[in-house]
Amino acid sequence: MFHLQWEDVEFETKGGLIRVRVSDTFVSKDREGRRIPLHSRLRDILLSFKKKRRVHDGLVFPSMRGTPVDSSNALRELLIAAERADIDSRCNWNTLRHTFASWLTMKGVSVHKIARFLGHSSVSTTKRHYAGLVPEILHTDIERLGTVVSEGTKLHARRILREDAA
Repeated sequence: MFHLQWEDVEFETKGGLIRVRVSDTFVSKDREGRRIPLHSRLRDILLSFKKKRRVHDGLVFPSMRGTPVDSSNALRELLIAAERADIDSRCNWNTLRHTFASWLTMKGVSVHKIARFLGHSSVSTTKRHYAGLVPEILHTDIERLGTVVSEGTKLHARRILREDAA
């Protein structure tokens, strides 16, 4: 986020995307680049922010000197915001990342998609961290199987009845 460039925000792509690139100033967690879809509200906020600042290139969130924001200064601001919102004072950037993944998991988003969003090189890493959050979702998915089994049983029963009638 501190090194995000406007050229890496793709507003024109359907829904918008952020391109995460590995560079000499930034290395992603998985050391590979990826493209992350933007939520429509975030896309609108970034577009408005860009228009108000009348900036078309460079850092999306520069410091007052025009350099990347220092992570310790940004963390201090995050902690102030967390305190105002009555959020645990141990909040950090990883907390936000974990919350993002947890919410996606609880909404039933595929573990494969979540792994791609987070840049996990293996889906097993994502499963290890987030699988325990979804027992009720897993139960709902199993119940879906009941619908298929029930429909299949009805079809099978009709077939048997037709065969007996013939």
